[in-house]
Amino acid sequence: QHQGYATLAVNLLDGTVTEKKDSPLKISYVKLHGICMTLAWGILVPFGVMCALFRAHISGGATWFWLHRLAQIVAVGLTILGFTLIVVAEEDAGNKHFHFDHAKIGLTVMIMAVFQPVFAVIRPHAEPKTRWRRFWEMLHKFVGYSCSLLGF
Repeated sequence: QHQGYATLAVNLLDGTVTEKKDSPLKISYVKLHGICMTLAWGILVPFGVMCALFRAHISGGATWFWLHRLAQIVAVGLTILGFTLIVVAEEDAGNKHFHFDHAKIGLTVMIMAVFQPVFAVIRPHAEPKTRWRRFWEMLHKFVGYSCSLLGF
């Protein structure tokens, strides 16, 4: 059993997480979950939203879009990692999953956050502004803003 503590090596290129044995550094999965979620929802997601909201003030044409996309992709990756860590910690502690409000909100945010990249794949072209594009923009913004509020 992990007993909720380990030193982890996270490979950001392939997404693997490995536990390091015989390391003096020990950090709980719960704390690591908190770090991941704070970086994702306290820093990266608000930054990405601000890039989209204030795109007219960001020079470089599509620079705002690439900053928005990068921040949100990294945030979703950290969310998946943080979610996995807390599920493992709860499992190791023998706790029932998603039995209190914070956990239920976290599960909701996790599901909605994972759908955002799916929405990006089916994103229609910006021009011409079709009915489908307007619907997509409303859906993307609704899910994104909802995640931002719940995740913060």
